[in-house]
Amino acid sequence: MEQKKILFVSHDANRAGSQLLLLQLLRLLKERGVPMHLLLCNGGELEAEFEEVVGITRLYQNKKITTPPLTGKILRKTNLLKIYEERSLQKGNERVLAELEQQNVGLIFINSIANAEVYYDFLKSFHNLPLVLFVHELAMSVKIYTQEQQLAFLLKKTDHLIAVSNAVADYYIRKYNFPAAHVSTFTLIDHEHIDQKLAAVQPDILEKTYKVPEDAIVIGGLWECRMAQRQRHFQLDSQPCDPQNTAAAGLLRVGGRRPAT
Repeated sequence: MEQKKILFVSHDANRAGSQLLLLQLLRLLKERGVPMHLLLCNGGELEAEFEEVVGITRLYQNKKITTPPLTGKILRKTNLLKIYEERSLQKGNERVLAELEQQNVGLIFINSIANAEVYYDFLKSFHNLPLVLFVHELAMSVKIYTQEQQLAFLLKKTDHLIAVSNAVADYYIRKYNFPAAHVSTFTLIDHEHIDQKLAAVQPDILEKTYKVPEDAIVIGGLWECRMAQRQRHFQLDSQPCDPQNTAAAGLLRVGGRRPAT
């Protein structure tokens, strides 16, 4: 008897936190011989790496509907272009669903609440299957990336919720009354990659590059916010410094472009 597969769902393949965690998880499961398939809703630079690990069905390819120049011109003049696009999209979606149904899926694994809409609207034929939801987002991201109705439905269908931290787990337990008994935390850290970077790093590269004094106090951080917010973080972070200390104080800002002057 053919073993059932886990169908993973990812909103894209960009090199970002939730996608990297998913990629590492897929690699671990592949090593253990777990049958898997991936529904990729949008592309990204990690796509080739995903493809090395798991079979992929691409949903985003159906969004690019084109017509021959003459056909498109005729359809526009007869106001039939929208109907043509809707019909083409429907046929494309049917092809994707048919491909997924051939995968012998026994479990759905949704990576990120950003996929709530896809699960709600597109994967209706899979709503009868057990569902694991891997959550990475807190309140602000929930507001940005989901609709209330779609997220509520996704959480209602979820059999087990995996959170990347205790803080994230507590948020869904408190905010959405998700049963604590069905929540676990799981964070993957690529120790091998970190060890390789540490082995190759030059300990004094920043001091040499930016001429940082030996007695300087350097406050560093990586913040996903705008420049004004970064400056505010710097002010808050630097407050505990001893005001009597005459050493130079500086800010190490990781990422982003140099602000315009």
